[in-house]
Amino acid sequence: MLIQFLRHLPFVILFTALPAATYGQNTSNGDLDALPDVAEEFEIRFVAKEPLTRNPCAMAFDVHGRLFIGMGPQYRSPSPNTPGDSVYLMIDSDNDGVFDKKHPFASGFNNIQGLCWHGDDLWIANAPDLTIVRDTDNDDVADEYIRLYTDLGNLEHGLHGLTWGPDGRMYMSKGNSKGHNGPKHYAPLPFRDLSGVAAPSGTSIFPKPVVSDAANYVKTYHDPADDWGREGGVLSCLETGEDLRIESRGYRNPWDIAFDHEFNFLGTDNDQNQGDRLFHSFYGAHYGWGHNWSAHWTCENHLPTPELAGPLFGGSGTGITYFDSPAFPPAFRGVWMFNDWLQRRTHFFKPRWKGAHLTTAAKEYDVLVSGGDSLFKPTDLEVGPNGSLYILGWGREYGVQWNDKQEQVNEGRVFEVRWRHNKAKGELLAKHQRWQKPLSDWTTKELISGLDDILAVRRIAAQEALILRKDGPSEILLAFQDESDESHDMSIQQATWAIWAFIRNPYTQKEQGRQFKNLCLHGPIHIRIQAMRALRQHTDSITNISNGQIALDSGTLEILETALSDKNARLRFEAYQFITQIDHLPPKIHPSLLEALKVETDSICFYAGWHVLKQHYSSTKLKALLLNDDPSLQLAALLAAAERRETITELIPQIIQSDSERLRNTAALYATRKSGNSMFYINNPGGEFTDAISVSLLSYLKPSQIYYTLDGTNPSNESPRWPGSLNITRSCILKFAVYSGDKRIGPIAEYQYERLTAQATAERQGILSILSETNRLYRVSRQGPQKGTKAYTDRDYILTHVPETLENTVFIQTPNDDSEESRDTLVTIELVIPSTITIAHDTRIAQPAWLSDWQKTKGQLTTNDTTFELFQKTIPAGKLTLGPNRPDTQGSASQYLIFLQPGNLKQLADATTQEAVTAAIPTADAQRGKALFFATGGAGCFKCHDAKPADTPTGFGPNLSFLKEQRNPNHIIKSLLTPSSEIKEGFATQVIITSDGRTITGILKQETGESLTLNQPNEKSVTISRDKIDERFSQKVSAMPAFDRLLTPQQTADLVKYLLER
Repeated sequence: MLIQFLRHLPFVILFTALPAATYGQNTSNGDLDALPDVAEEFEIRFVAKEPLTRNPCAMAFDVHGRLFIGMGPQYRSPSPNTPGDSVYLMIDSDNDGVFDKKHPFASGFNNIQGLCWHGDDLWIANAPDLTIVRDTDNDDVADEYIRLYTDLGNLEHGLHGLTWGPDGRMYMSKGNSKGHNGPKHYAPLPFRDLSGVAAPSGTSIFPKPVVSDAANYVKTYHDPADDWGREGGVLSCLETGEDLRIESRGYRNPWDIAFDHEFNFLGTDNDQNQGDRLFHSFYGAHYGWGHNWSAHWTCENHLPTPELAGPLFGGSGTGITYFDSPAFPPAFRGVWMFNDWLQRRTHFFKPRWKGAHLTTAAKEYDVLVSGGDSLFKPTDLEVGPNGSLYILGWGREYGVQWNDKQEQVNEGRVFEVRWRHNKAKGELLAKHQRWQKPLSDWTTKELISGLDDILAVRRIAAQEALILRKDGPSEILLAFQDESDESHDMSIQQATWAIWAFIRNPYTQKEQGRQFKNLCLHGPIHIRIQAMRALRQHTDSITNISNGQIALDSGTLEILETALSDKNARLRFEAYQFITQIDHLPPKIHPSLLEALKVETDSICFYAGWHVLKQHYSSTKLKALLLNDDPSLQLAALLAAAERRETITELIPQIIQSDSERLRNTAALYATRKSGNSMFYINNPGGEFTDAISVSLLSYLKPSQIYYTLDGTNPSNESPRWPGSLNITRSCILKFAVYSGDKRIGPIAEYQYERLTAQATAERQGILSILSETNRLYRVSRQGPQKGTKAYTDRDYILTHVPETLENTVFIQTPNDDSEESRDTLVTIELVIPSTITIAHDTRIAQPAWLSDWQKTKGQLTTNDTTFELFQKTIPAGKLTLGPNRPDTQGSASQYLIFLQPGNLKQLADATTQEAVTAAIPTADAQRGKALFFATGGAGCFKCHDAKPADTPTGFGPNLSFLKEQRNPNHIIKSLLTPSSEIKEGFATQVIITSDGRTITGILKQETGESLTLNQPNEKSVTISRDKIDERFSQKVSAMPAFDRLLTPQQTADLVKYLLER
């Protein structure tokens, strides 16, 4: 039943360095027997797969090294009658390292998205519930169920990331879904705070948990369609569920969190289009989603939010863990690892500290595992007791699949990744075997040694036992002080858990406490930081109840004042955090705090510093600082007041003239965002165009001016002044800056405009190719047909009169030298959509035979050479062959001209099926698919979607670049034919009913505490004030039309191939 250490089945061994993997077409959405690609000198294998596992989502090892997995049929659209998810104990009955059985441990849950052991308690995140189960009679079946919380929102953007910290608190991540808020069930107050909903007066802050046996446990059903709330967060509570608090917020869907050896949290956060985020969770942090006044996603150059921990990535971040296994090589130790479900990868990176900013050592994430030709959709990941990395993987479908017998048939995988040259087997086996002895028989020194175990659950167990030892405090202090004894040479991880064991131990004496405070002033940075954190929690526990004041003795004040002036930014950060979290700000610390803020240069420290003002300064004191002559103090006060929604509008005009760029930029941001605007409005924010594009700019900051350049240089107030609107006719980079007086406000904005080539212009009109039989040039004119447009590619004749019927058509210029050709075919035009073709034919000559079945229309076209009659015909998609200009070669004549009016896809009599498209894939043509993607009358996908990676979203729909990495043609086919059956997360249509009766629909772009913004199909957006919203809900109907009766099987296959190979 234990993870086996010495015996292994053959692994797949790969020697290709990742991420330089190559991608080929995989029409089956993953070879079910293939294994993913792994980095050089690593090996990977299945240790469980279907039918044993199906769509596993969360896992946890217990103190004995046994693996427990949460899985079942609840995801993605359960009804009240859908069977519940279960937690299974995985069994390896023949000790070969591969699981061959599973044993039901606990059942009847909503979708399980998080598991964590704390002692004998298994915590289960099954939104809208948080449940604890216990096996009280040791028969490996849970018999006591505690529904700790409920009404936490649905399984979309639900509860994740259960992680027990060394401070004795359970941490969890929560997405921005909301609860029903009654009538029978209510979430605890902090969850309601995140969701932005108010419960009826008298509702308990912490509704009473419900305790039952297995038979009487009842999960709370929540309709997945009700999927909105203001923001997500990271929360923590005590083992009883009490003292629940918000640690950080401003997330959309933080799928998982984990902490490193120094108790620093990182997590992944999902977005629909701008890229997923990696964040560092610390107390009071707000990362921009649902922000009070300045919603932001990238958190770049944005002082109301802290910086992100790493670059955005265009996938779907799921499980994350800090990995330091001795069974892996040095380059893979002390690294963070996280899964990307969408791009089918497991990433890793080395962290580094840039001042107080925890970030990545490199600019990009490395890849340990990549899906290749296999079915690899990773969810959770954990280190095992043998030092290997274990990864859970979902099946092919995004939700439960049933067979005719109503049995779940989804695939599901458990992978094991290990290093081929592992030399730590003996060491890890010995550490594993010691856990067979009861902890009551361990010495105190052995318990301290157990704080460095590879499994978190064992570190927890060792610490809990150590907290109960009377000699625990003295042994821990001895371990820190006795450097001559190598047995007491603690690792960073061990020191972290030991410090918290000391501070949580009830037998700690006052003299020992004084010795402990020395750790805050002397020694390695990691010990000083952890000791300060623990001391802050200890300060909380000794609140003087009689006067409500926190007892800060002189020793603690010395520690804080020393840290505030320390050269190490991380120590200053901890001082700011300490002061923020105490109930009252001691007067003695005021001068040191303000002096520190005046000279603070670290962005994360400054962020933490102004939170002290937010927490402790009155409105009067904040306004006084706003009028201070020190710009750093003014800026800190401005950010604190804005976050608290203080009324400071009247002070902004004065502040905005400051010599401090940071101060005036933030003041301008506040002024414009408070009025419901961004800094400026631009009607066409970059992109492609054909002949010309009109760009209008408007600054919302009053008074202000806009200066610009078109050559890529940065503008100043000596550059040309923006004329209001500008007609751009060539590819260029538009840069502009907003000035108030002689002060620039905000960063320089940059937009790139690209004039389409003739080929790209043709593709937009459904023209795949133009093939000349004479090798003379036929081309789509950059200009539409109008007076003065050049008529031919080889003559200077121009159009002098164009009838109205041709004004908005696509003009194909022809070579006049072809007028004398007598061959049967002059040019072949391949069209991807039906089109109406008009031939302008010289009136001076007879018509060729091929024009006899074309309809002659009213009107004439003229050039400065001759007059043309017009002949018209509607052509289906395919190849159009045009013959010679005339039946003979007698007399003067000008070559005919071609005009095209793209039509629309015709309604099919029979709906295209997935099977028919799959059969057409082998003959698919990516070039035809590309033309369909861009053709206005074709699929027209480009109007809403980008097909290449982008740093910022430019479309109404999701960026489709991920499809190449996901390599799932069946998913693309299904999305094209029946888009409402599988809507990409985040792109369900939001419906807003306002208090004045209007109905507004769109795709959610962002929301703040005061408003929300919906993207519209016309590339515009609409912002709605929250106080004007009467009702809000989501429709599980895609804004994208279904193409099952518009695209033939071959056209659909062409489009699929383009999306997979572009």
